[in-house]
Amino acid sequence: MATDTFTLHDINATLGALEVGILICMFLLGASTVQAYVYYSKFPHDDWKIKNLVASVMILEWVHCILIAQTFYVITIVEYGHIEELVFTPVSLRLSIVFSSAVSSMVQLFFADRVRRFSGNPYIFILCGVLTLWRTGVGIWATVGAMENPNIIIFNRKYKWSMMFYALGSTIDLIIAASLCYFLGKHRKTSIKKTARLVDRLLAWTIETGMMTG
Repeated sequence: MATDTFTLHDINATLGALEVGILICMFLLGASTVQAYVYYSKFPHDDWKIKNLVASVMILEWVHCILIAQTFYVITIVEYGHIEELVFTPVSLRLSIVFSSAVSSMVQLFFADRVRRFSGNPYIFILCGVLTLWRTGVGIWATVGAMENPNIIIFNRKYKWSMMFYALGSTIDLIIAASLCYFLGKHRKTSIKKTARLVDRLLAWTIETGMMTG
């Protein structure tokens, strides 16, 4: 039977990883919520498009975190003691893929557009846009597959290729970070000392955030 493949080691590697991931997700959600509050407080006159983007991202993030928290509740409380049920993914976990993909796509396209505006080069934005659409499509396809195949083993057998979803996300993040570093570095060479210090701070921030998300 498929459920016979689960052992204590498998539970530690799956349920344990899920718990750690949820704790980190909740911590980052709190940090993002504080950042959104500070943004709206300090920049009330920003363009309405950016304000709506921030609001949309936060709403999707909250829904995503609620879904994965509900997933953990189902696995550890509702199905407590039923190890054979671990082979089936809760509906909330399957739906969370779409929200995660939506948030990542919106943020990556925003920063890719920033690279275009800063550099005047549209090709990086086009490249990131194509990869982002591809990643979104894979995420939707994976969600549909997960809804049709709640059994993890069957899903993994049929849709293992969909794991490129995560590789594409890291690739886009690294392209954006590398592009920003490159164009900021070029700008630094022609900047005055005070501006160069600001560029250095932007470079450090870009490397740190790019490495974290990547």
